[in-house]
Amino acid sequence: MIEAVARSASVAQDASVSFEELLGFITAIKQRTGLGGATIGQGLKTGLTRLQLPTRIAELKALG
Repeated sequence: MIEAVARSASVAQDASVSFEELLGFITAIKQRTGLGGATIGQGLKTGLTRLQLPTRIAELKALG
């Protein structure tokens, strides 16, 4: 659990995901899949980053 939080917390914060929501995601994924913390954390980090990508691209375009 600690490893999952360590790997995904900063990206979750950038995506406006609360700590409680992040813990809920991690717990649900762990219960459903049995994956380890490092794998869950990396997966959440990747997923949340990809969800934010369109927003980041739009922000960069607005800057010129």
